[in-house]
Amino acid sequence: GDLSWGVPVPLEEAEGKVLYVWFDAPIGYVSATKEWAQEQGKPELWKDFWQDENTELYHFIGKDNIVFHCIMFPV
Repeated sequence: GDLSWGVPVPLEEAEGKVLYVWFDAPIGYVSATKEWAQEQGKPELWKDFWQDENTELYHFIGKDNIVFHCIMFPV
């Protein structure tokens, strides 16, 4: 069934629906990469990882997160 906790979806047709944490979790991945790039003195370097079509992304995750990573980072 639906989750009873989370961020309420602000749409009439989604009454009673909530957003799960994985909706915003990938923002943290990108933000961490941007912060790292700034610390390297190359604030635009993060784009090489997230916007380059030749980037190869490898995930080391538990089986409980596989479905979310497949949705957020499709092949």
